Amino acid sequence: MENTDTRPCVLAFTGHRTNRLPWHAGLTLPGKIRRAMKHWAKACCPGVAGTTPTLVTGLSEGADQIAAEAALRLGWHLDVVLPLPPKDFGAGLSRLRDRNRFDRLVAQAGNVDIVAGDPSAPWLPAGLAILDKARALLAVHDGNGSAGPGGTADLIARAREKGLEVRVIRV
Repeated sequence: MENTDTRPCVLAFTGHRTNRLPWHAGLTLPGKIRRAMKHWAKACCPGVAGTTPTLVTGLSEGADQIAAEAALRLGWHLDVVLPLPPKDFGAGLSRLRDRNRFDRLVAQAGNVDIVAGDPSAPWLPAGLAILDKARALLAVHDGNGSAGPGGTADLIARAREKGLEVRVIRV
């Protein structure tokens, strides 16, 4: 059956930060994410002529950065949505290697959008903007609730409310 969906071939991504991922995530997640992305592109994008898939993410340390690297390795486009300008966002990352990785990935992104919001819930507007750009959501989630509005569990629920296809990789 041919895919008749004419929306851009854009996959949203959300996932836990490093502090919520198991110790082995750096070893196992890249392959799991890459396989899920390939499967989604094959199933959802073949009817969209001349389209290279795009991953859109918030680029936090942990799963977001792993997914961004996987997308680039697959030859996808990368778009980033942040609640702060990249310089300010990157400075808030606790580990130097995460800041360096963030800077490298932002430099490779095709688009970087800043969606500022209420300081009491800075992630929510950026998360909603990520969902608004996409056909589907891929998430890395431990099954627990979000740490706050715009967190992983919150975005999974909101994506389902919007009728987006949601695929969750459990950690």
